[in-house]
Amino acid sequence: MKHVFFSGIDGSGKSTQASYLYYHMKLCGVRLHYVWLRWTAFVSYLLYAYAKIMRRNITLSYRGKRFVIHIYWIDKSLRKLYPLTLLTDLFLRYIVSIINAYVRKARIVIFDRYLLDTIVDLVWETREAKFLRSIIGKTAMALISKGIGVVLDADPIVAAKRKDDVLSLKELMIKRRIYEILAKTLDIHVITSTHRTPYQVYVDLIKILTHRELQLCEYRLNRLKD
Repeated sequence: MKHVFFSGIDGSGKSTQASYLYYHMKLCGVRLHYVWLRWTAFVSYLLYAYAKIMRRNITLSYRGKRFVIHIYWIDKSLRKLYPLTLLTDLFLRYIVSIINAYVRKARIVIFDRYLLDTIVDLVWETREAKFLRSIIGKTAMALISKGIGVVLDADPIVAAKRKDDVLSLKELMIKRRIYEILAKTLDIHVITSTHRTPYQVYVDLIKILTHRELQLCEYRLNRLKD
């Protein structure tokens, strides 16, 4: 079973490209399992309660939506424990997803967001990367290295215009830089999506996946232009 994941800042086009690949592979008759890898709080629940009591969350309303901003970098305990508990929760979700994929006899699991995105979020929210030296941090990095991954890169200004829930351009700029560093460190392909159509981006993606020995029926590719 192969794992294909899409990572990148909000507005870079992860979900669009993941959907393209899912539809394309379906046309090819391949058994798939699609996962949007967000976490559910289990181990982290008590830590979230602590953060609320200590007022480490800021609630904002923007464009009719409610947002909770984590300022965990100002709290030593949260800086140390939050990455460990959050990655533990994500691993639980990951394991359940893989079990479901085996039950469905899927040949390929497509991850819309992956462990890489959570690591970037954690670096931003704690303002440090020491947790990557821990056993759970090293395990996450190892799993990322074993997958077939793509980081979708977009200019933060363009990406912000694509989304209606982006609060901070600075956040996108810093996260983009973190993605660049991690992609280089882990040898992950980067595809730019700025001022390009989803189909143009997908053509580049197909070349990368073919190079990574993922068999695709390219004669179905034109169906995606519509």
